[in-house]
Amino acid sequence: MVGMAVDITDRKEAEEALTRSEENFSKAFRESALAKTLTSIQNNRYLEVNEAFERLTGWRRDEVLGRTPLEIGGWVDPTQREELVKRLLVEGTVRDLDLKIRRKDGQIRTALGTFELIEIQGEPCAFSMIADVTDLKRAEQAEQAAEDRFKQFFETLPE
Repeated sequence: MVGMAVDITDRKEAEEALTRSEENFSKAFRESALAKTLTSIQNNRYLEVNEAFERLTGWRRDEVLGRTPLEIGGWVDPTQREELVKRLLVEGTVRDLDLKIRRKDGQIRTALGTFELIEIQGEPCAFSMIADVTDLKRAEQAEQAAEDRFKQFFETLPE
């Protein structure tokens, strides 16, 4: 009788580490306060979105997966999306991009996005993180308007 034993401890540990890493990424993706998406660069279709995306856009995950942002009318300016993809392919990362997003109900929201070109299973993809800054922008505009009124008031006072 001949026997053979192979130590697979290292391989098992590597597989477990990979599984933990995938679980951590998945959890960070899903539970983020930022809207996160993963789209294919080749056909621009959504591969994954998180709950914050659903809250920001009003679109459910099952309604957008397999569709493009342009099909759902998410980009107020579709040419901005085309330019973003071109920049991503050249630069690899686009940070702090101001954009307007159209919600499912037609409401326009102001957002700030960061986009990263990544590869998943050999396919180039765009990973996005988007913050809704609509309320912040409105507050900034209201503050500026108040400052302008205050300045105008004092400029009209006699010395």
